[in-house]
Amino acid sequence: MSKKLIIGQVDAFLKPLGFLRRGDVWNRFTDNLVEVVDVQVSSNADTYTLNAGVLDKAVHKIFWDELPPEFIEQPQCTVGVRVGNLINGKDKWWALNEDTDNEEQLKVSVAAILEFLRSSVSRQKMIGWLEDNEVTKKRYPPPIINLAILQALNSQMSAAMATIDELQEKVSGPWRDRVLQVRERLNLANSR
Repeated sequence: MSKKLIIGQVDAFLKPLGFLRRGDVWNRFTDNLVEVVDVQVSSNADTYTLNAGVLDKAVHKIFWDELPPEFIEQPQCTVGVRVGNLINGKDKWWALNEDTDNEEQLKVSVAAILEFLRSSVSRQKMIGWLEDNEVTKKRYPPPIINLAILQALNSQMSAAMATIDELQEKVSGPWRDRVLQVRERLNLANSR
């Protein structure tokens, strides 16, 4: 199955649900959220996977001190996931060639993605997703920063402060600067 055919099939599932497509990325907009789906092809162009995410516009504004772009890419999302992690808890890539028919797998994948998007439509649910995925135990700062912002926006100021404090101790350079900027925008006193 070619990338073009995969995109066409995913578009057939998502377009009737209100998703708009640009290239291999789909967005569906609400007042405060943008739901995102994309097709990601490997660097060798021989496999593909699907990714999904939800961007909270207020979280993005606090994180980057600017409004989100008009059309959202999946890495910009407040919460995000690869479809394999939704289906069986493991990263999954499928063969990308003319001889493979992945229509049934695409149906299963899109259904899993739609369920993830439905379960991520509130700040509390996004907090739950990030906590369940133990982002504070990982090294990549953006999901941890997103968690702290969501906690603050959800009036969980003690949790937000603890999340920011812990992250501030672990990062340096530009990420430390970003943490300090977010702390200031959230009016979280520096307890360290």
